[in-house]
Amino acid sequence: MATLGEGGPPDEIPSTSNLHITYDNSSQGTLIGQGGNADLYQITVEHNDAEIPIAVKQPRLQQTLTSKVADQFVEEANVWESLDSHRYIVDVIDWDNKPFPWIAMEFMDGGTLESLVADDTLPLEQAIWVGLCVTRAVRHAHRHGIIHYDIKPANVLFRRSENGWMVPKVSDWGLARMMLEETSSVAGLSPQYAAPEQFDSDTYGSPDDYTDIYQVGILLYKL
Repeated sequence: MATLGEGGPPDEIPSTSNLHITYDNSSQGTLIGQGGNADLYQITVEHNDAEIPIAVKQPRLQQTLTSKVADQFVEEANVWESLDSHRYIVDVIDWDNKPFPWIAMEFMDGGTLESLVADDTLPLEQAIWVGLCVTRAVRHAHRHGIIHYDIKPANVLFRRSENGWMVPKVSDWGLARMMLEETSSVAGLSPQYAAPEQFDSDTYGSPDDYTDIYQVGILLYKL
């Protein structure tokens, strides 16, 4: 059986201190993931005589960088940064749009929920706790007028804790939009977790906060 470790929910939720990252830092890393039009790198920065791992997301530079992709990165950074004070949302450390758009985030060293439960299940108590953490993160976003639109196990990342279970945090707010913005079907969604309105907004109405709630329900069912 898969597990988050021992000791129960940690008393302290690990996070990364506010750091100043430059593009020179962000461009010198090891490629650790790819998705859509973006690459994810791991870099290490020195802070208070310690080396701190950081994750950096940037557009795939081997492809033509269009103004649309650049604008999407800036929008994502703004939305994500407005939410990252929550304990169950991945921290944004720094970002910039020069010379290329990039976002520096806390490095989540425990992998994804998707990989953790790919061929196994979590103990019921841990599964319920993961679902509760994700629900609190989504509720926080909704209270700030923001919808995620792509809640799924691959977007729930874990950070190891010294005093309890690994901590789940919601990542990848790239599809997020303000609730007041008119939305239609979302490109890049994950079909097995998508809500009906994301396939057919003419029949079921535009995606809204209930879209996230539907997706959280599927995630809980999977757990």
